Amino acid sequence: MPARDSVETAPQPVACSNCGQTLSGRFCAGCGQRVQGPDRVRDIVWEWARAVASADGILWSTLGALIVHPGRLTRDWWEGRRANRMSPVRVLLTVVLAGSLVSWAEHVLIGRADADIGLLLQVFTYQIAVVAMFVIPWAMPRMLPSSLQRSTYQHVAFALYASTVFGLMSCLAMLLLIFGGYAPTWLQDLTLNIAPATIPLAVLALFSHAVVHMRGAYGVSWGGAIFRTGVLGVCVAIASLAVTMILTFTRVNELWMPGMDEPVARFEPVAPGP
Repeated sequence: MPARDSVETAPQPVACSNCGQTLSGRFCAGCGQRVQGPDRVRDIVWEWARAVASADGILWSTLGALIVHPGRLTRDWWEGRRANRMSPVRVLLTVVLAGSLVSWAEHVLIGRADADIGLLLQVFTYQIAVVAMFVIPWAMPRMLPSSLQRSTYQHVAFALYASTVFGLMSCLAMLLLIFGGYAPTWLQDLTLNIAPATIPLAVLALFSHAVVHMRGAYGVSWGGAIFRTGVLGVCVAIASLAVTMILTFTRVNELWMPGMDEPVARFEPVAPGP
């Protein structure tokens, strides 16, 4: 009888979330993924504190999936298939820090005025990510049916991946600004003339990608994805504008962007020394 009770109360084996193999330690013997505990919001905070991104294959595969299949990438992270995926926090910090370092190097070593614009774009990307981390977990539960509800942790992960796309677009704009300053004068004039027309195209591209991301991650219809993306975009934009006004009024933004009130000079490459 005691033997029978011991069999009935024995713990059931736990399967790996990534490959399905039975776990027997802190790491899966099949794929090597670390055993994941319950998802908690405070884990996001720890990721922010200790995230040090490494430029390995996982970074590039994550960025590729984020661009081509954003919904699948997000669902993989939600459902525990993380062995070949970089966390939302690490990939966002990688993009922001890489762009910021390039802008800082241009500003310090070469003294280019457009480097300030690039750094401002990266700071704004970071601000968008922080705002989205609060707005999306607050708004999405109010716009989803009960059958599609997600945890706060999953909403935050979605927000961070979505903000990374904005960061990539900012990096692209920064690179165009940097290399545009070394182009011939006629090409600079042409770029300045067509630049206003590219802004609506960039906004449309970001919105279209966000719609695909929303539909793939949450499983809503195309119409529902367009509506929810539009509502979230307006909410994030209003919240970001409010944060910007507060930082400007309190002059806190001058701590990391000194001299931004000065007019930005036209592209003028520095002549090489003798």
